[in-house]
Amino acid sequence: MQRGGRDRAKSHGHEEEGTPQRSSTTVSSMAILKSTFSNKGQWRKAEKLEVQVMETLKRVLGPEHLDTFASMGSLAITYDA
Repeated sequence: MQRGGRDRAKSHGHEEEGTPQRSSTTVSSMAILKSTFSNKGQWRKAEKLEVQVMETLKRVLGPEHLDTFASMGSLAITYDA
């Protein structure tokens, strides 16, 4: 019976915690916040978020996904700033 409830929740646009869709939304929000910190010169806060974004993408998408590589490049730029 619980499984049916989960299926219904997903069909109405709700995802369970920890799913790729939820992680993608969280990562996008973190990346936007990281950009805000970078733009304000708050490099340590930006770095911390960028590492979290990279680690999440590695876990959710895999270490060789293009988005994971892009986050690594963004982290390198943060380190260089």
